[in-house]
Amino acid sequence: MIKFNKKTIITAITLGVILYIGGYFLLSSGEAYKTAESYIWNNNELAGIIGPVTSVNLAFFGGSSKRTGEVNYLLNATGEKKRGTVNVKVVNENSIWKVVSATLMTHDNQTIELRTSQRN
Repeated sequence: MIKFNKKTIITAITLGVILYIGGYFLLSSGEAYKTAESYIWNNNELAGIIGPVTSVNLAFFGGSSKRTGEVNYLLNATGEKKRGTVNVKVVNENSIWKVVSATLMTHDNQTIELRTSQRN
């Protein structure tokens, strides 16, 4: 049986928190994130559903990279009427990040595919 002392547990928790915070800031500071966030702030279709956007932030465990040049973000978007989570997929094409798909999941259980510049 493995025994853990209080110091080991506190050290493990502290390390976990530091890694999570570091990952959060890493995911939310790059050009890919800025592209996804800008898409939400400037999306008229989204504003028509949730109202003008008042805040955007990365959801808990809200980013994943499947491969180099492709990232999925889960971003919490709050509008004047509703709030929801937007799953935004961005890809890097010729050193430019572009939104290729976005799906809004409202907190009243609606799922809505949002238009992107590639799908009009």
